Amino acid sequence: MSRAGFPQAALDAPADDANGFYQCTPGPPPSCDLLIQMRSGVHLEIRGGGTSTRADVDALAGALPLRALAALPAASR
Repeated sequence: MSRAGFPQAALDAPADDANGFYQCTPGPPPSCDLLIQMRSGVHLEIRGGGTSTRADVDALAGALPLRALAALPAASR
């Protein structure tokens, strides 16, 4: 999983199993989306349509069971 070129997000999942990165626009107002890719095959996109801040997408990601999703075996998807 590539970690180059985008600001990285701190996720509640092992770094070897999940990678989250931000796609932000400078604004006004500035906005950010959060994309999360997992070795388990799960891919999440938290997008706010130009209205979400980094804190907004971090709060949503923090409420998701990322550690459990990252640990899913391929047959469970």
